[in-house]
Amino acid sequence: MSTVEVLMVKVNNAEATFVDPFNFEVTFEAHRDLPHDLEWKLTYVGSPESNNFDQTLDSVLVGPIRPGKNRFLFPAPAPDPSRIPKKELLGVTIVLLTCSYKDQEFILSLIHISEPTRPRLIS
Repeated sequence: MSTVEVLMVKVNNAEATFVDPFNFEVTFEAHRDLPHDLEWKLTYVGSPESNNFDQTLDSVLVGPIRPGKNRFLFPAPAPDPSRIPKKELLGVTIVLLTCSYKDQEFILSLIHISEPTRPRLIS
């Protein structure tokens, strides 16, 4: 059994546009006492061809953690479209949710994002 188990990642603003910030609710269960913080990080994958276009949107420290169910809100800014190849701006991509304890990554969750097929004009 793992020490920390992700039970649910809820997208609180699923109908958001590309330029709107993300807002996730993360529920996890700790199976033992964790005296140090867990570091949760959100990374937007800008292109499947190269991680040079990945953008770390935000990270948050949560802890210390007691055994049992835990929940926290994880808001994060939208990705910077100028750092994404034009051919990758539309379609499907992912946001990676990772968790580390004492600098050791042990959880990776993939959140599929579908960008609209018609770009929204921003003035």
